Amino acid sequence: MRETFLISFRLKTVYRVNMILFGIRQMVSKLPIFPHDVFGIRWIKTLAVVLAGIREVLDIFFGKLAFVGLMFAVIIGPASALNITPDTSFLTAYLFLTLAGACLDPWMFSFYRHDYYALVLMRMNARDRALSGFIYAVGGSIVGLLPFLLVFGSRLGLPWWTALIMALLPSAVKSLVTAGQMAYYRRTGGFNASKPIGALTWPLIIGLAVIGIGLTVLGWALPRGVALVVMLVLIVGGVAVAPAILRFAYYPELCKRGATQTVEVLDSVRKGTVQREQMDKAIRLDATDASSSRGKTGLAYINAVFIARHRKILWGATLRYSALCAFVVIVAIVAYLVRPVPMPDPVGFMPTMLFAMYFVNRGAVMTQAMYANCDHSFLTYPFYKQPKPILELFVLRLVEIVKLNLLPAGILGAGMVALMAIENAARPSYEYPLAFAAMLLIGVFFSVHYLALYYLLQPYTSEAVVKSYPYQLTTGLTYLACYFLAVYYTNPSLLVFAGGSLVFCVLYSVVACMAVFRFAPRTFRLKA
Repeated sequence: MRETFLISFRLKTVYRVNMILFGIRQMVSKLPIFPHDVFGIRWIKTLAVVLAGIREVLDIFFGKLAFVGLMFAVIIGPASALNITPDTSFLTAYLFLTLAGACLDPWMFSFYRHDYYALVLMRMNARDRALSGFIYAVGGSIVGLLPFLLVFGSRLGLPWWTALIMALLPSAVKSLVTAGQMAYYRRTGGFNASKPIGALTWPLIIGLAVIGIGLTVLGWALPRGVALVVMLVLIVGGVAVAPAILRFAYYPELCKRGATQTVEVLDSVRKGTVQREQMDKAIRLDATDASSSRGKTGLAYINAVFIARHRKILWGATLRYSALCAFVVIVAIVAYLVRPVPMPDPVGFMPTMLFAMYFVNRGAVMTQAMYANCDHSFLTYPFYKQPKPILELFVLRLVEIVKLNLLPAGILGAGMVALMAIENAARPSYEYPLAFAAMLLIGVFFSVHYLALYYLLQPYTSEAVVKSYPYQLTTGLTYLACYFLAVYYTNPSLLVFAGGSLVFCVLYSVVACMAVFRFAPRTFRLKA
């Protein structure tokens, strides 16, 4: 088993190194100081190996830090304001979110492309490969969680042995889920790696997450002793199913089937099959939609027809996200109205709302639809690549994306104003429009951000798949900025955060639009 793990780990590392080298070649291919074939340059290969090692360390630690840190930031403020001991809220949220996470990713039967290479092409021992990978994941989980649980737990007054129990919990729960998957496979033979989460599992995951965060924030928490007993019972259960996991007889067929299904899905995504099928199902044009383009000509007509045909893709999800935002706002308003104890200052929720807008905004979806069903064809015509048409269409599209993002941003902004009025009616009157305007400008920022990246980097290939590493790097940095603001900027000043958001969004929008006007005629091109 040890030799199998080492070979598998080296294979995964080589795969990641090659992906990094491919990304470096994409980023520097147009620079004259770099040769085109970076695969033959020793120091670049060494850099790629170092980056792959950093990626492995981040896989072990960063996700755990994000999970524990964000949970701590979300729980600690409301718990203190509601006179609830923060340690019980933290333990309760951790317990239920761990259960939800185990259903999302049970480790043992989550496959990647390098697993296909190992199991199918290299005919590696499936049992040794699965068990060694699972043991490595268990060790990485414990090592990655324990230091952060010790740090955050000590701030809540939790002893070290409690942090140790919490660090063992995810591995135990995932062992239980894995044993359940094995029992289901023995009984039915059913397994589909392309859809690892069944329709009946999603309500369970959502329910556990709602209990773990929603009810805990509103003041409900298990007593410390009860939470620890439940954790210990789950850990004992995880140890008890270990013999069944070791004796499982169907590793070869299950692992090879899962790896093959995963590669088929990845190839479909790479070729754009999945995206195009989804878009084709959603695109429609009826008499009502067609009326929106009447009286328009030229690029305005093209844009109106595009919006009409993609109304379901664009507005359907926007309305669902807006309804979810409205539900959260209503629950928060009710909580502020009925709680007999002081509630936290709602201004502290503004960084979290910024993080929520990162996920809610429709910029990436709209630009992908633009390329797949409009620009991919029109960019073959010379007139479409001239500066004037590019800039005219950029303005028209920016207006449409802003409309999409202003709806959820407006709901969150209105909710913020309502909570501010309920929490402290004696606030200065200028704070209410300032908070509302800040949320609206955040929606505008994400609209400009994604559309400007689309025109300046044009990240899509002919199959409408993102293969631009500068684009992925930029969006990744955007995510990290929003995440760290939500986690570490939990007690902002309204003037600083809202005022800073207004100034930054306005300046960024102006600079981004100027960059598009200056460079888009040269960068907005088809890619192979």
